[in-house]
Amino acid sequence: MAVSASTDRFNGVIASLAVKAPCKAVSIVNITLSGEQTVNGVAVVTDDRVLVTAQTSAVNNGIYNVRSSAWERAADFDGNRDAADGTLVVVATTPLVGFYQLTATDPVVIGTTALTFQLVADMDLAGNLADTATGQGASKVAIEDAAGDYVGLEVETALVEIGARFATGSFTGSLTGFAGADLDETYFYSIAAGVVTLVLPISSLGTSDATVMQLQGLPAAIQPSREQRVPCWEVTDNGVSRILSLAEVGIAGSIIFLLGAVSGTAYTTGSFTATGTKGLTADWTIQYSLNV
Repeated sequence: MAVSASTDRFNGVIASLAVKAPCKAVSIVNITLSGEQTVNGVAVVTDDRVLVTAQTSAVNNGIYNVRSSAWERAADFDGNRDAADGTLVVVATTPLVGFYQLTATDPVVIGTTALTFQLVADMDLAGNLADTATGQGASKVAIEDAAGDYVGLEVETALVEIGARFATGSFTGSLTGFAGADLDETYFYSIAAGVVTLVLPISSLGTSDATVMQLQGLPAAIQPSREQRVPCWEVTDNGVSRILSLAEVGIAGSIIFLLGAVSGTAYTTGSFTATGTKGLTADWTIQYSLNV
């Protein structure tokens, strides 16, 4: 006898244990398993197959046949020989095709075992990628937002978002606290996953006439959301170089440098010597977070 999606199996393992006959739609939220309705943007009618993945109780997930009243579990997903950990279910809504994999504890007992389905692959037969959040839609990818949630973005939008997170640039910064003019140099920065690396490849040294030293002119793209203090080397005070300092990175586009006491336990502003050579030596580098 030929085996189909409507044939129950009693003996052994057959191919449909690995891959199920296609479903017309997939649910991604808890739904009422009754009557003709729209599931995830797809209208389903009597006898359509629906992959249910998000019921409040995961034991109620699985493949169902749509009915005018209460839905029925599909014949190829209603018995204890019908599914196993790793079973694949195809959801085909032209031109979109999605492949969902079952995660469950073997042996699977339908109606008792919790069934979890995850989208593992999808394609758009029209040539686009599908939305991995809903299993349908035009070219989208998942991007983590500031709250740590993943949202589906159009590819073009995602590229802009990624570009904002991974970027490089330069700016002219002014180091203040010197006799005569401020020291203007070109500073280089990179942004990777929300962390800014700021580098001065050459020395910027001058004659001090103040007990403070401040770098001004940070562009908006690298200004942090909150003030923070980070350590940095390559600071010079009164002719002594490679001093460990703290850089107080502000939200208004400036960095104030703090020197520590002899014991190294206290860092304060106004602790530079008002005479002699001070500034930043070549390869001065700091790192700080944009969002803290």
